[in-house]
Order: sequence, then C-alpha cells, then structure tokens
Amino acid sequence: MSFALSLKPVTLSTLPTREEVLEVARALIDSTPSWSTGNKFGAVQCFSRKAETKGPSWHGRRSVHPPQELTFDKIWDVLGKDHFVNEKQYIAPLRRAEFMKKVDQGEIWALLYQFTPPIANRVFTEFQLTYTETIPENRRVGLVVTLPFDPEGAEEILQETGRPVHGMYVSVERVTELEDGNIEWIMTTCSTPGGSIPQFVTELALPGQIAHDVPSLISWIKKKNAA
Repeated sequence: MSFALSLKPVTLSTLPTREEVLEVARALIDSTPSWSTGNKFGAVQCFSRKAETKGPSWHGRRSVHPPQELTFDKIWDVLGKDHFVNEKQYIAPLRRAEFMKKVDQGEIWALLYQFTPPIANRVFTEFQLTYTETIPENRRVGLVVTLPFDPEGAEEILQETGRPVHGMYVSVERVTELEDGNIEWIMTTCSTPGGSIPQFVTELALPGQIAHDVPSLISWIKKKNAA
C-alpha cells in the first residue's frame, strides 16, 4: 500500500487511483474502534488517535440514527452529492465553495472559510472522491474521502482579495445502513489551520466542532424537507 492518508497535498501528477484511496479510507474507518475514546456530545461519540509520525492527531466521531431521523438516501443526498455546496448550508464559517476541476478519480474544489478578525480567513483546496457499494443483506455503504490538494489557483477562483491563510485537512466519512435499520455515520479527520493559530488550540476545539456538525446537518435536512 504505497499511498497514505496525510496532510501532504496531492497534485494532478501524484493523485492516487480511486482504488488506492478507497483501500486506505476503509482501513482507517475500520481502525476507529481501537482509537482513544473522547468526549460524548449528546448522541455523538468522539475519539482520537495520535499521529504515527510528528504532526496533528486524527479525530473522529460516530453517531447512530433511527430511520425517522435519517435515512441513507437523505444523508447521502447531502454528503455524496454536491458535498461542499451543501456544507455551506449547515457549517457557518464556510462561505464559498467553488468547483475547480473534474478528474478521473473525483473533483477538486476551492473553499473559503470566513472568520471574525483578528482570525484571518482560510482557504482550503481539496480533492474529493465519493463512492457507494452494497454489502450483505442488500445494505448500502457510502464513503466520502477528502484530500488536501495543491492550492495553486484557488484564490483567483474564490476571488479572495484579502490575505487568506492556506489551511489543509484530510477526512474520511462513512455512512452505513445497519442490520437493525438504523444509520451509522462515522467521520474522521486530521487538519491544520495554518497561520499563527497554535495546533494544540485547534485540536482542543476540534471534537466539539465536528460533533456539532451532526445536529446541524439533521436540522438543515428537516428544514429543507419541510419547505
């Protein structure tokens, strides 16, 4: 397995195949039961794993949802289709999501996160791959893998005239239909905001931030369906 999930940006020439990305993504999600258990925010359990080499730790969360709250189709319509465009609706700091390029393995997007001064805005350039498969008992599984990508050209596409800081993150999300009819949603991420924000400050805040995304998404789905 030559490819590893990391914060090192990929480029068009170093982009791994879909099969390589999916292999390491499945392995990462499958390893999460052995991670250190962290805080629980309502029904969302957080966990973490220290980096194998020097660098930021991995953080993750797991939540299980009854069908009256989430179905596979409802959550996959948000996570697996127009992922970043949808995220703007339930993740407040994400102000712009601009499509950059389609490649064989997936898509490349430029993202602008806007913060209150003195915190500088952040620009992320990300490659994303989505994938669904059917497992025994005709249950569906969806994977969303996001990798940091070479940031060249992102500021121009975002028309960002200030001095944004380039951040990076890598993440894997898996949505699974369980045997009892519930939906399991696992998300793992490793990130660095760049700039002058200390990494330990980012990591202290990260569990609460990623846990908050769960009720935010559910609330937005409910509002969208009620409209």
